[in-house]
Amino acid sequence: MSVLAISLETANTFYSLGLKLTVWGAAVTFLGALLLAWGTRVRDAEQERLNQQQAWRSVSAEQQQTLIVALTGHPMKVWVNWVGNDPEATTYHDDINQALKAAGIETNSYSGYVRALGLTIKGMPGPEYDLLLAAFEKAGMRLSPEPYGPGERFPGQLQIVVGSKPPPSLPGMHE
Repeated sequence: MSVLAISLETANTFYSLGLKLTVWGAAVTFLGALLLAWGTRVRDAEQERLNQQQAWRSVSAEQQQTLIVALTGHPMKVWVNWVGNDPEATTYHDDINQALKAAGIETNSYSGYVRALGLTIKGMPGPEYDLLLAAFEKAGMRLSPEPYGPGERFPGQLQIVVGSKPPPSLPGMHE
């Protein structure tokens, strides 16, 4: 008796079962492909978020132009200080200093900070202070006001302090 020698009824049963398994397999494969695409998308978005958190800060051409437009015609003197032993803060300081000079702002610099965090402004509130706050805000570079501390190196003078990049915030963590 040959393997092919089966009844028509048995052949139809095999065919029906094979068709059902093929359709079920296609559905499982389709579902697997959807889950794979979704997982890849979520993973890639998280990787991009992490890459952005680790990227060095810089002043984009658009931010520089915003600062120049907002500050040109408003002469003032500003200290642009930074954490000198932090290469990321140094390059960000250079970008900010360049934008301010391009706007006609007279800048002085001090790189002796050992510890500072983020981007802060020190000074007595007034027109120049308010103008700097507004210009940086408009450029998407928020300056956090910080009071003068004891033993301040340049008391009473308008200062922007470029500190080390703040640590990343983790999803679900509250500030």
